[in-house]
Amino acid sequence: MDRKKIVILKEAFDDVVQAVEKEHVEFWYARDIMVLFGDLK
Repeated sequence: MDRKKIVILKEAFDDVVQAVEKEHVEFWYARDIMVLFGDLK
């Protein structure tokens, strides 16, 4: 996988990340990342 694609995918995941600030936890909802995985085809 080329570097440009990796950067684009990281930005996409960063856009849908959820966070619990008090507990310093990051997570993603499956319904949000399903869309990203569909774009990997």
